[in-house]
Amino acid sequence: MDRTDQAWDRVNHVIYADSTEEINKRYSKWADTYDEDIIVLCSVANGELAKNSLKHIKNDESALLLDLAAGTGLVARALLSQGYKGIMDAMDWNEEMLEKAKQKGLYRKHICWQITSEVQLPVGEGSYDTVTCGGALASKQLEASCIPNMARCLKSGGIIVFNTRKTEENEEFVLKLNSVMDELVQSGQLIKIEVKEIPYCHSESKSTGDVMKALLYIYKKI
Repeated sequence: MDRTDQAWDRVNHVIYADSTEEINKRYSKWADTYDEDIIVLCSVANGELAKNSLKHIKNDESALLLDLAAGTGLVARALLSQGYKGIMDAMDWNEEMLEKAKQKGLYRKHICWQITSEVQLPVGEGSYDTVTCGGALASKQLEASCIPNMARCLKSGGIIVFNTRKTEENEEFVLKLNSVMDELVQSGQLIKIEVKEIPYCHSESKSTGDVMKALLYIYKKI
């Protein structure tokens, strides 16, 4: 088995776990090789999220960004490499992944917290200019019902940016996600800026048999 196949096996071992709790345990075991695996898989999702975000978000030294399900900090690193100037805070449930992010010195704060729809995040309402979430929105990870809780953290005029895999296995989740976003728009909470297909990985996925795609969502809080 070559290095790429091994990396895909670790990805699938996590995302196809039977429960949120099991996924978290598997992330703990994956933390040491996570960044290396992302490189091996030629993942471009974080770079695409950063590039598209910077067209819309506040970007000066006073800007405040909350990176949800931050993992080892790859979204933050991509944002900084493409010119983000503001302050970033990280939130993730997995202590081992968050520790890897802490070692990189990317964030002001590192908040260990399980993001759900039931319990408000431990930050003030309207605290941030931008909320990002790279790669975590999926069944048994961050459910679509978490989005209102995530958007609560935004200031008026703030931007929420996230992505989700565009695969056959994720089709049902995408339908739920689109329904939640439509409700938030129709209720006057968010304005849709853009939803578009982006590349996720340039290496051939063991799930799809082809390069994996993602859907990128960008919305503004009213």
